[in-house]
Amino acid sequence: MTEGVTAAADKTAGGREESRQDGITPENTEFHCSRCSVCCRSLRVFGGLYDDLDDGTGTCRYLDQKAGLCTIYDKRPDKCRVREGYQTYGAGLSYEEYLRLTREGCRKLRELWALKQRGEAGGETASDSGAS
Repeated sequence: MTEGVTAAADKTAGGREESRQDGITPENTEFHCSRCSVCCRSLRVFGGLYDDLDDGTGTCRYLDQKAGLCTIYDKRPDKCRVREGYQTYGAGLSYEEYLRLTREGCRKLRELWALKQRGEAGGETASDSGAS
């Protein structure tokens, strides 16, 4: 399975890339993080998975609050890495489906964060507005 994950495409004699049989192409083999740090500031939405990284406020203890970047990025745990996370949490899913779900989860988390920020800016909390 790892071979299908790491090898995205084969080159033909003409240099054109062709999709592999596993459906993974160069366009969909990576998760490109926008470095918004919303996931690092929202650890509690993942259940207890990130309790060991929680600074007590639901934020990762390795997040540089000012810069919004991970201070241990090159040495971060596998659960903070999409490709390595797939090996542990992607059972029963193709890597392509795992990436699709990861991207969708990221998008939804950013939307919820934006709603929370707008609510706080207006003096309203998520519970005040009836959001859950």
